[in-house]
Amino acid sequence: MSGDQVLSPTAVRSALSLMQVAGMNNYSRVFHFKTSVPAKSSSSGVMLVVVPGVLGLICWSPELDAHGNSWRGVHFCEELVSGFQLHSFDIRTPFRQVLSYRQWKVESEGYQIMNVLLAAYRGDLHSLRRHFLSGADVNAVDYDGRSALHVAASEGRLEVISFLVENAGADCTLKDRWGNTALQEALRCNQGPATHRLKKYTNNEKSL
Repeated sequence: MSGDQVLSPTAVRSALSLMQVAGMNNYSRVFHFKTSVPAKSSSSGVMLVVVPGVLGLICWSPELDAHGNSWRGVHFCEELVSGFQLHSFDIRTPFRQVLSYRQWKVESEGYQIMNVLLAAYRGDLHSLRRHFLSGADVNAVDYDGRSALHVAASEGRLEVISFLVENAGADCTLKDRWGNTALQEALRCNQGPATHRLKKYTNNEKSL
């Protein structure tokens, strides 16, 4: 939520290396042979799997195999890697999944912006947090240049305004195509409490 970096790149690299060679107990070498991806299992049936540069996932099924791994989780991950050709040494379509994912991400940005703006309009803080944690840019704008902060200001959504500025790094100085900031939008829509709060944030930014 704060945007602070928790793990360094070096720590992540080291953790993935350990997962690669020992994360699946005595089945680690076979799992690596079949999938090439780092994974870590637990005695509760939880599996953490990472396809570097593409995705990370957790699956859970409590029934364990002879190696102490979730046998359904192992089967699912092996089928996933095989079905989507995510193996590092699969020469049939190398890196196709990475490229497809990046293309999908670019194409979905428009939908993502609209989802963020809709959550701000409704005051749906839960959805807004989810979009932010999934990597949505809260400073992205629609065709009118309006950001989520503009929308929240015009609707007087105080909790949304606070979250966007304090936790998500929303820019109070962004202007829409009419030249209005979020503060000016709150004034225009006669949203007194929102105006007061945005003035506080704007003054804090100026003092910095």
